[in-house]
This record gives sequence, C-alpha cells and structure tokens, in this order.
Amino acid sequence: MAGTTTDRRTDTPVDISKSIWILATNKGDSLVSSYYEKHMKGKSDVARRKMSIEPLQHSLTTLFREQYTVSFTSPSTLLAHGLTRI
Repeated sequence: MAGTTTDRRTDTPVDISKSIWILATNKGDSLVSSYYEKHMKGKSDVARRKMSIEPLQHSLTTLFREQYTVSFTSPSTLLAHGLTRI
C-alpha cells in the first residue's frame, strides 16, 4: 500500500506511504523481522525514518492479499475498521 487515502471518520487525507498495517495475527511477522535484520538493524532512528519500506510493504501486501479478500486489504477498508498506523 502506498500513497494516500482518506479517513472517512474525519474526511482527512492520510499519508500511508510509509505505513504498515498491523492486524491481530502473526502472519507476516517473519517478513518484518527479516526486513529489519537485513536493512535496519544497527542504524540510527533518524536513518531508519528516512529509509524506504516499500519492498516490505509490497511483500506484506502480497502475503495478506493471498490470505484475505482484496476488499479487506484496501486502505479505505482498513481505516473503516478503525485500524491505525504506527
């Protein structure tokens, strides 16, 4: 997921270009851990914030779309369910 969407509760644009959506599942935790170990471990907080996580986002989106329906994995549906970004 990349780009922007609109929070329908407040009609406010939301930048989701560097977002990872967390669901109550362990699915994808190995991808996140592996990405961190390979690309982010040992870097400063400032350096980590400047890094692109697009490859990780793509991998997680693919993984979740294989498991869940596309309508659930769309950004606007995730916001409608009250899921927040970190």
